[in-house]
Amino acid sequence: MREQLETRGSLDPAIGVLSVVAVALVNLRRLASGLGAADRPAHEMVPGRGALGLSAWRDKAPRALSAGAFVQALARLGGWIPRKQPPGWVVLWRGWMRLHTVLEFESATPKM
Repeated sequence: MREQLETRGSLDPAIGVLSVVAVALVNLRRLASGLGAADRPAHEMVPGRGALGLSAWRDKAPRALSAGAFVQALARLGGWIPRKQPPGWVVLWRGWMRLHTVLEFESATPKM
C-alpha cells in the first residue's frame, strides 16, 4: 500500500475518502462525549448502510437506532467496556473498521 500512496495522483482519492471517514468519526466522538444530539436517528449521522447493518448484526434484525445507541454499539464492537469515560478514538476506529468488514461480508454472501 505504501507504493500506492506516493504520488499526488494516488493521494488525492485517498484523502477524499479518508476525509469523509474522519468527519464521521469526529461526529461520532462528539456524540459519545455528550456534545451532540444523541436522540437523533443514526441514519442522519452515519453514511451508507452502517446504522441498519450494525443493528442487524447486533440484534439479528435491522431496526432504527438512535445516534447515541449507534455510537455505543459501535464502540462495543471496537472493544469498549462501558464505564464512566466515553469511548475514545481508537475503539471508535476499530468498531468502524469491524463494522465495515461485517458489511462487506454481508454484501458478498449470496442471499438464500
